[in-house]
Amino acid sequence: MPSKLSIDQVRASNATATWSYRPTAVFVGGTSGIGEATAKAFAQATKGFAHIIIIGRSRSRGEAIIKTLPKTTDSKYEFVSCDVTDMQNIANTSKELKEKLNITKINYLALSQGGNPLLPDHPGLNGIDRRMVLEFYSRWKFIDESLSLLNAAATMGEEARVLIIKGPAVQQPINPDDFGFRKNPSAAFAQTKATCIYNNMMVEEYSKLHPKLSFCHMYPGLVNTPGFDTVAWWQKPLVFVAKLLFMIPPEESGQRLLFALLLPQFKNGGFWVDQYSEPAVAQKETQEVRDALVEHYKQEGKSQTLKVNSSQVGLESRRRIPNWSKQTPAKPSFAEVKAANAAAPWSYLPTGVFVGATSGVELQPTPAGAYSPIRLGHAQIIIIVRSRTRGEAILASLPKTSDSKYEFVTCDVSDPKNIVTAAKELSERLTGGKLNYLVMSQSVCPWGPPQPSLNGIDLRMVLDFYSRWKVVDEFLPILKNYEIYAIRNERKTQNYIRLSPFAISFRAW
Repeated sequence: MPSKLSIDQVRASNATATWSYRPTAVFVGGTSGIGEATAKAFAQATKGFAHIIIIGRSRSRGEAIIKTLPKTTDSKYEFVSCDVTDMQNIANTSKELKEKLNITKINYLALSQGGNPLLPDHPGLNGIDRRMVLEFYSRWKFIDESLSLLNAAATMGEEARVLIIKGPAVQQPINPDDFGFRKNPSAAFAQTKATCIYNNMMVEEYSKLHPKLSFCHMYPGLVNTPGFDTVAWWQKPLVFVAKLLFMIPPEESGQRLLFALLLPQFKNGGFWVDQYSEPAVAQKETQEVRDALVEHYKQEGKSQTLKVNSSQVGLESRRRIPNWSKQTPAKPSFAEVKAANAAAPWSYLPTGVFVGATSGVELQPTPAGAYSPIRLGHAQIIIIVRSRTRGEAILASLPKTSDSKYEFVTCDVSDPKNIVTAAKELSERLTGGKLNYLVMSQSVCPWGPPQPSLNGIDLRMVLDFYSRWKVVDEFLPILKNYEIYAIRNERKTQNYIRLSPFAISFRAW
């Protein structure tokens, strides 16, 4: 194994790497921090002689990174949008790689997606914390979906390597009866440490199942990534000191990770190494525990299990309630609301688009669930949100007739470019090219530390305001002469009423 090399020696070694074929590399979580730095280091090492696919949520960020990579006539750089907290999204992305991008092999698969252990818990897959989904379940789901392409590269005599970026030297007792921390919810640090051990065990098992491939679990070092800028105010002094004394820049981490990814000693088998590519002391578990973890992962990784409440909930459209006026609004009971909705008359097939319609489905029905029962499926309904599995689960619960047309569009609305793409896709899908109802409810919990997003603006503001009116702007051409319901944003609504050249009804609730 190599001795501890300086960063200059690592860069020099990476610069001498050569390939007799154009390598294909996939970087999951490659739009920020460590993943971005590793993708850039790989592009520099190949001098542009590579096919690089960056997978992440933010299309604008991914495309911005691609513009910085060295280019030659042999360069092929692509971005694929995917919310990896949803297992079905990963399966769909893998299918897209094979069918749309015509990828026939993967030589290098690097996985760095993760969550900040300093931030509050955030429920994800089947109630398991989102950090654990990112740092364990989603990674091995990607590996499973990529095995055929990795094996294809190995069969051709080319390199086929997987790099899991986490922390192989972590030591902590684990509970085989509660791998997902459901029975005994624990602190974020305990969960993120557990994923380190889980990744160790999976490397051991998969390297035995696939001896032609390389599986390396590597610690990236304490890296100064944007995630540390989102911690709570009382944690900021600690982070400040760590940045001064201990943290390394992402560029150095990316170079060291690439060094391990290319190291000849790691060509086949399972490896657990530190940031210098030296052996890490990985916690060992019995074969029985490893088998139990693999089975647990398979069960959780199949799909997301959602309890969708499909009971009818009224759309509170007060204009259909007798004796109601703008000057003297009534306060109808829930029974009156349901009765008014049930009597709603349409002489045409109405089209409704619901943005942010899949959140909170375990606690209450969504707006889309309220819209469909009004005419028992006599509608075209399109749900726009990140989680395909949740959206499809809701659509499956809606009443269906020969007139029903239910669809789902994946879109991370925190990125304005994604909204433009979704609007273009919708304009092609909508029956008759028209839209009757647009309902927006995308939001995020108001508690917790800031989460920088659009141009440094907090994610809450992006979802609650900027994204909503970007949707309105993009959808105006197909909304003319119809209605739009905008939840909140009353003052902005008043401005749009004055500015809009169309006869559109804006409602801010």
